[in-house]
Amino acid sequence: MKKELLKAGYKSAFYVLIATFALSIFKLAAGIISNTLVVVVDGMHSMVDMVVLMVAYIGIRISCKEPDRKFQYGYYKAESIASLFISLFIFIVAFKFMYEGYMALFKEPESKMPYLAIFATIVSIISSYLMSVYLLKAGKKTKMHSLIATSNERKMDMLSSLIVIIAIVLGMYHIRYVEGIITMGIAAIILKTGILSLRDAIASLMDVSPRDAEERVRKILENARIRGYKDLKLRKAGPFIFGEVKILLDASMDIQSAHDIADEIEEKVKKIGNVDGFITHIEPYSGDEVKMAIPVEKRSGDANISRIFGRSRYFMLVYIDTKNKGIKKLFFEDNPHHAKEKHAGLAAASMLAETGVRCVVVNKIGEIAYYALKNKGIRIFEYDGRALEAVDEYMKGKLKVLKEPKKVE
Repeated sequence: MKKELLKAGYKSAFYVLIATFALSIFKLAAGIISNTLVVVVDGMHSMVDMVVLMVAYIGIRISCKEPDRKFQYGYYKAESIASLFISLFIFIVAFKFMYEGYMALFKEPESKMPYLAIFATIVSIISSYLMSVYLLKAGKKTKMHSLIATSNERKMDMLSSLIVIIAIVLGMYHIRYVEGIITMGIAAIILKTGILSLRDAIASLMDVSPRDAEERVRKILENARIRGYKDLKLRKAGPFIFGEVKILLDASMDIQSAHDIADEIEEKVKKIGNVDGFITHIEPYSGDEVKMAIPVEKRSGDANISRIFGRSRYFMLVYIDTKNKGIKKLFFEDNPHHAKEKHAGLAAASMLAETGVRCVVVNKIGEIAYYALKNKGIRIFEYDGRALEAVDEYMKGKLKVLKEPKKVE
């Protein structure tokens, strides 16, 4: 799927690359023939956009190469290296036309064919609009932010071309300074493009964490079935993002459940645009306290564990000191759902999850209640005996994890 999206992405970039090249040549030619400096500079603005787009296109093509023995992490950073050198070219162009614009302040506009210049600029506005719409659709389809960003650049090109028309019209009336000021303004836009390109290239090469992606990953982690996380690291390589994080899970959790949660997080993160790889490292949660719930029929620790989880009269709630292996607090709560006609187990499971229960001990439990607890990240143990005996077995690490629902026979 990733290869298909890449292929569609670089095809879209290639089509727009050719169109931008043709448009920039057309504007440069019109500007030179009509002797209109602002049109020449606008043509160079499009040429700079074309060069930046070409780097993105080459980067996407190189990104399609599979990692090999020499480049085991792939070729993704080739785009960033190219962008670094291209930025220097953009700076030279920007400063050249900044100087030309300054010199034009001391001359009267001498456009020979102003209507040709206006026609070329109108063609530029229409072309930029069509390319912007096309790139936006392609960017959303392929989930490539570089194409969406280029779409926004096309809109900026439309704005600069509109200002160019104003400059040409004012120049026809021999109004001084306008052409020079607008030329320097467009040169400043070109310079900004070079600065942003240089910034992004350096950030990628220095493994700067992409802020937008980091915020989205944190939101996923905060809503995941984990006790916490630490050492979240993201880095950008060309058009793609790679990352890793340490997730904290209860030490008593079985390996399969832990891996299921880790896989779930990785799948959600990889759905974020341009995330190519994300690794979760599992670490035991070092909290000193665990809240446990046990269904019972009497308000007594000596009571046997209820045979039906959702229909039990009471829940014995125990705060266990996992560090010192002792009971910090013990009390009983009524189960308001024990007489519920349907889905009593589901209602009880939701209630316990809301009160911060991290594990339950059951004798029997139905399928709906079982998965309701598991989906909330609550550990489920089984024990056939007295409630306080189950707590003692848990503190000794001998309590057996219930791996599937266990209905009353």
